Amino acid sequence: MKLDLQGKTVFDVGAYVGVFTMFFARAVARTGRVIAFEPNPRNYDELAHNVKLNDLDNVTIMKIGLGRGKEQMALVVDPIFPARGTLEKGRKGRLLRKGGARSVAIEVTSRYILTSPIKQPRPDLVKLDVEGFEMDVLHG
Repeated sequence: MKLDLQGKTVFDVGAYVGVFTMFFARAVARTGRVIAFEPNPRNYDELAHNVKLNDLDNVTIMKIGLGRGKEQMALVVDPIFPARGTLEKGRKGRLLRKGGARSVAIEVTSRYILTSPIKQPRPDLVKLDVEGFEMDVLHG
């Protein structure tokens, strides 16, 4: 709450449904930007709805995950807690299949690919919550 984020760029990596995205959008004000990354299709749809509902024109949402580099991965989603997921290499997830978990193919890329050559501004602050995939995001 004490950080001066006005005019800054914030990456919300693992945005879920946008609770922190909305907070950051107000904190960066009209001169700043929030780039929200959410690869889970269900969460992405709710995030998009919340951004629109709150008329946040300084937010860009991206339906991709961040990681070490560009690749296709399987996001295996827990049916009881759909916000939770596990990433696996390739398109077919095998983890969490017990109990009705589903697997969704997602695109993963690195932050470097996004910011060079200046596709997105470099972040001043990164919020990172990606269910155990944090080191891959940091390496990317």
